Amino acid sequence: MKSKLSGDIALIFRQLKYLMFLAVLTIMLSACDKAVDTDKKPVLSEHYDIIDSGLISGGDSINWMDNNRILLRAVDPNNPSTGKIYIWEINSNKIIEYSEGGMPCYYDGYIEYAFKVNLKLTKEKPYGTNWKEGGFKKEKLYTKIYSKTEGRKWHKNNVRNKFSCRLSKRPNEMKSHIWVPLLEEHGYLDFGMHGNSIYSDDSVFLYKKSGDIIELPFKRKDIYALKGQYVPFKDAYFYWGLLMTEEQTELINNNLVEVSFGKGEKICKQGTFATHVIYLTEGL
Repeated sequence: MKSKLSGDIALIFRQLKYLMFLAVLTIMLSACDKAVDTDKKPVLSEHYDIIDSGLISGGDSINWMDNNRILLRAVDPNNPSTGKIYIWEINSNKIIEYSEGGMPCYYDGYIEYAFKVNLKLTKEKPYGTNWKEGGFKKEKLYTKIYSKTEGRKWHKNNVRNKFSCRLSKRPNEMKSHIWVPLLEEHGYLDFGMHGNSIYSDDSVFLYKKSGDIIELPFKRKDIYALKGQYVPFKDAYFYWGLLMTEEQTELINNNLVEVSFGKGEKICKQGTFATHVIYLTEGL
């Protein structure tokens, strides 16, 4: 199968050695105050205005609705006790409180976000999830309660599509694969079998909605499967490269300390060194 890009969808990736993003920041926007004549002067010599929303938010919660509006979950410094979902109108620098709720996802008039309600949990079904989704300003509340086994099965087979904000059902042929749904009209990506190294030479395939399967011109080791972004004005998906090389990962693996704990024993407590990264390998 030849490596090629689909004509109606371009998958572009950048090999970035380091990716840094502020976890918390005051949202700001730089807007150019006049058109640029690139034949006369370089773009960087132009003046930029800084517009401050006054809100504090994380970068992943920012959703551009159009050229004038941003939907985001943020904290108002004047009322920092709770975060809410806001709409920021750039041109007027107006802040509109939209809703209570968790980090929103917005795409082309469709919105989804976590919404807290009191669920009627039972002994047989002690777990639950709740959220709102639907057309903008027309979203509906959804709730689901389940046992631990039912929850694992449901979350494995139903994935929130980060591009369209809708729930995507895992195809039968992707049950044991690293599966990334794209916009519904574009299909999905297959990064190979679960359990294989992220540095493997597994091919990456695009499964188009038409049924065509296209092998893409890069391998699983080249890009990070979960770090993709769709850019509407380019009709393209941009993917980041892996943050560490295979040699760097090997260095970390060769300097790990594995510790076994007895039942009921504390594995992490206040005072643990901040430089220590702890993760569980068994016993979940």
